[in-house]
Amino acid sequence: MEVSAKAFQILIAKLYSDRIRAVIREISTNAYDSHLANGNAEEPFLVHLPTYLEPTFWVRDYGTGLSPEEINSVYFTVFKSSKTEDENSTGCLGLGSKSPLTYADSFMVESFQNGKRCVYGVHYNDENLPVATPMGTFDTDERNGLKVSVAVQSGDCGIFVDKATQIFKHFKVMPEIIGTKINIQSRTPTLTGDGWAVFNGGNSGVVMSNVYYPLRADS
Repeated sequence: MEVSAKAFQILIAKLYSDRIRAVIREISTNAYDSHLANGNAEEPFLVHLPTYLEPTFWVRDYGTGLSPEEINSVYFTVFKSSKTEDENSTGCLGLGSKSPLTYADSFMVESFQNGKRCVYGVHYNDENLPVATPMGTFDTDERNGLKVSVAVQSGDCGIFVDKATQIFKHFKVMPEIIGTKINIQSRTPTLTGDGWAVFNGGNSGVVMSNVYYPLRADS
């Protein structure tokens, strides 16, 4: 499905009730999925949590990276995903990659692939559609992968840290945190299965593919 301005505003901009949580969760699960696809799922990806001196949230993975053609496809389509048939991956609707646009008007994507670092600015164009504008290609000796960076409003730094603490305690592989340090106390599941776990006590819920879903007592 090609993205029209109207479809994008309905499906993306108004999709998430908690926009900061969505940005952290979607970018981070995409990083884990990229490691999974690359065969290094047990390796932590990097997360920079914003500080007042460095108010940027970014995630750097060491997965496959994206070609220029893949960049355009990822950031201009919805309901199209390479993960649809993969039960081990988190994403499948092609929506999460655009989640930073629910919080900010633009964000940066850096793709490291085969000795090249390609930088893109993802933003709205004049027709209110998301586009990835090339900002330069540079030689690099860094490993393949992707880095997604979102500028954070200074008053939201603490909120990002608090929500990241809640999100990452359910990840199979804990990311390496830089910037603001956090203390994550993981919970022990009472029941586990293939790709899921159940947690009781306090707020009960189910974790599937790194994402925690709370359960209502009357459900």
